[in-house]
Amino acid sequence: MARLLPDPTFYPTPKMAGEAPPESLAYVALLTSSDNGKKDALGVVDTDSTSATYGQLIRILRRAWINLNLLWSAALLVSAAMTLRA
Repeated sequence: MARLLPDPTFYPTPKMAGEAPPESLAYVALLTSSDNGKKDALGVVDTDSTSATYGQLIRILRRAWINLNLLWSAALLVSAAMTLRA
């Protein structure tokens, strides 16, 4: 029988999360109201305190399909942003 294992990208306790290395990027949903003519977007914020762009919005992804499924789009942005950091 297959055994279910926890997702290794999540920490099971707050204590373990606090002991983990700090994140270097944060992914944020940039939501707009539908009446202003703009589309929702995804943003990347630099959270590396040693970086020259610390605390700044370093990337914005605006695509028509983001409004269709923002969470699925976030996974694509994560992949793209990690490529930028490599």
